[in-house]
Amino acid sequence: MRFFAAALCATAALAASSAQAGDQAEDCAFLEDAFRGLNANLNRISANPNAAQLPAIGVFAELQRNLILMHGQRGCETGVLIDIIRESAPAEIDAAAAARPAIEDVPVEPIDKAMVVRTTANLRAGPSTDAPRVARVAANRVIPVIGKVKDKDWFKVRLGGGIEGYIFANLLADPKDVATKSFEETKQKAEAGDAQAQFQLGNFYVASDMFEAVSWWQAAAEQGVPVAQYNVGVAYIRGGVLPQDDAKAEEWWTKAAEGGHEGAKRALAGEADG
Repeated sequence: MRFFAAALCATAALAASSAQAGDQAEDCAFLEDAFRGLNANLNRISANPNAAQLPAIGVFAELQRNLILMHGQRGCETGVLIDIIRESAPAEIDAAAAARPAIEDVPVEPIDKAMVVRTTANLRAGPSTDAPRVARVAANRVIPVIGKVKDKDWFKVRLGGGIEGYIFANLLADPKDVATKSFEETKQKAEAGDAQAQFQLGNFYVASDMFEAVSWWQAAAEQGVPVAQYNVGVAYIRGGVLPQDDAKAEEWWTKAAEGGHEGAKRALAGEADG
């Protein structure tokens, strides 16, 4: 749960940098580091999921898609995220599949992109539901695609550890499309007054409009969302988007700390979070 809290607060670090978008290279590096850590933790908890971990898996997957959207909005090189995914071995491999079936060599149109798994999917040795299963990949995972099978609605993917296979096209979606849909749904909920949606909408705006981001965080903070209260405190302590005001920062961090936010507690104690 330690990284879970850090992931939720990742956008606050961006917010603290300045009122406008900062240096692109630094922003891209920050987002890529956040994505790398998030992906590693998502892989870890997905390896042997239990009922208690399912909510966390869902949140991690949503954060993963949000980071992809922010990374693209900032004009960063998308291939970096694909490489991170490949390095992290995101497949859930069957224990009995130590000797995996040979992968069929069929003609494919080369592709180099990341896609989201819509629902838990079978990675198969060939582009057919009759082909042996190589692995299972959990829903909402972002995986790298290396080709589309010619004349068939199947994609060839290469996961970490050199694992390759085929997934039916309808089981995959463009992460930007998924993130855009998520943005629209979140915006509707936020405008209707949903506090968690207001916080999430602020996160969506970090890469494009820091004033809008902080505005939505404030709305969520006023409804008692601790992580939003923490973010507003960060904005006040650094100035730029909001006027620099140590007293206001302490006020919001105190509220966040009372709500159980560990980063706010550390900030009030004079540690590095703020």
